Amino acid sequence: WKRAGTSLAVWPAGGRLPRRVVARPGSPEPTLLFQDGEPDFGAGTIVVRDTLYLYGTRAWVNLRPEMVIGRVPLARALERAAWRFYAGHGQWSRGVGEAVVVANGAGAVHWNQYLGKYVIMNAVPFTGFLEMRTSERPEGPWSAPEIIHTMLASSGLAIHPGLAREGGRVQYLTYVRPMEFFDHEGRVVELRARKAAGAELAMLDADETESVTVGVTITREAP
Repeated sequence: WKRAGTSLAVWPAGGRLPRRVVARPGSPEPTLLFQDGEPDFGAGTIVVRDTLYLYGTRAWVNLRPEMVIGRVPLARALERAAWRFYAGHGQWSRGVGEAVVVANGAGAVHWNQYLGKYVIMNAVPFTGFLEMRTSERPEGPWSAPEIIHTMLASSGLAIHPGLAREGGRVQYLTYVRPMEFFDHEGRVVELRARKAAGAELAMLDADETESVTVGVTITREAP
């Protein structure tokens, strides 16, 4: 297979299915905002007030994809010309080729109300490590990565802010790991943040019938 690009779809209120819209008329793939040769803007999505931020990945360096970020007024999200890309030093550019790397590694991105920070969590390729970065702003600068857990070989890492409890103090991650004979199982990680002491992780079985606490902590950065 060959990647053609990435885009957004529109799901009308009350509609049964989303629909693709023409975003770049006259291009090889008119329904794709970002096409072959441009970053793959599918690494993460955040809406801050009336602005949509998309995180994308491009070339791999040292076995990690380079993460870049674009933003657009939410009401104009399907207008390619309205997009701007973070070019560093507080500047946003029309040219996607001018986007600078904001982090290495693609992962789940969200705002954590309890910590008062944006958070990226990603699995380190070929290690099973789950690492975390934080930032005051969607574009960074991001903190150095902290290893917060060790998983078996995994894929499909996702964070679920809609399931958070206690104002974001308790968060849930899911991922898939391989089993014997090509079987896979879903796993759930519960993250309990502590502002002073760090964070405590608990690994739950897929059916949530057993919880095993592991002694891994992260020190929260000072605001």
